[in-house]
Amino acid sequence: ELARCLNNRYNIYFRLASGPTSDGDHLQFAGECIIEAASIFKKLGSVDWALNAEVGFGAVEFLKGNLDIAGEAYQKAIDGFRLLQNRLALARGYYNLGDIFRFKGQFDLAQDRLERSVEVREELGDQVGLIQSLFRLTEIHAAMGDWPNAKTSTEEALEIANRIDHSDYILQGKIRRHLNQLSTGQELTVENLNALKPDSQNLVENTVLWFTLICRNAQINGEKISSELEKEMLLLTENFFSLSTSHMLCLLAASVAPLNPDPDSARNFLEKVLAYPQIPPGAPLDMVLSARALLESPDSPEREEWESRAMAAVEERSKLIERPSDRRRFLKARLRRLEE
Repeated sequence: ELARCLNNRYNIYFRLASGPTSDGDHLQFAGECIIEAASIFKKLGSVDWALNAEVGFGAVEFLKGNLDIAGEAYQKAIDGFRLLQNRLALARGYYNLGDIFRFKGQFDLAQDRLERSVEVREELGDQVGLIQSLFRLTEIHAAMGDWPNAKTSTEEALEIANRIDHSDYILQGKIRRHLNQLSTGQELTVENLNALKPDSQNLVENTVLWFTLICRNAQINGEKISSELEKEMLLLTENFFSLSTSHMLCLLAASVAPLNPDPDSARNFLEKVLAYPQIPPGAPLDMVLSARALLESPDSPEREEWESRAMAAVEERSKLIERPSDRRRFLKARLRRLEE
């Protein structure tokens, strides 16, 4: 009973720690509770509860920014759930570990774990979980410039979302489809992008992706966005100054800043993002640096300096990818994007 009470207290503190007004105490209390709960579960021989506590410990360490420790905890849980043949927890474990590798910038290892989560969730018939894994795979493929596989995983996820009539994921699939089209130089298959605007906040990721789609399309076509829409985007980014949302922060910041009619305001905004200390190695910081370069005059020393920093960031990120073929593809894709 004590262990379960501690586990419940962990859940409460962890939710508080994940909130926008949290302080470090909530996360500290959550960690203490789950460690003590895990110890008791082990002594009682409650292996499944102990493994779930290990997952909880990994989540706490992730929020603390200790990605290596979090990854070790998730791997330990995966090994245990495999022995127990708990396929549902195993699939979640592969997804969690894949996400850790994504934050660490080890995209090839992230891809491997996410593909395993897809396999297990497919076997289980976990349709919603399968969509989540496929969309995360889309991000990994896109990050490495593997657009054919990014398209495949997007379309597979969208097909499942349509089959189970999940409106939020149907919308996300359509937005991702058009982002893939823009990234490969194709014509958009929708005439009015406003038709894809999310009308709910169930998935904030949908809003971020739609904003990104609007901005990229405007940049490609030399168009502007309304001041109201720009303010809405900038206001949303203020919610993303955290480790767990750092990818969305970089993506949205890099998309909206070059369209800001006030260069000084855009510079201040991007430099605030660049100064944020919790951006992990896997976040697309090179995109932010490239956006910063676009705010300087062409052929100016300042622009050249920011472009050099962006290229250096890409080269540093590429070193985190183990497989040579994936590393080369990543470098080629990211450097080509910087030259556009």
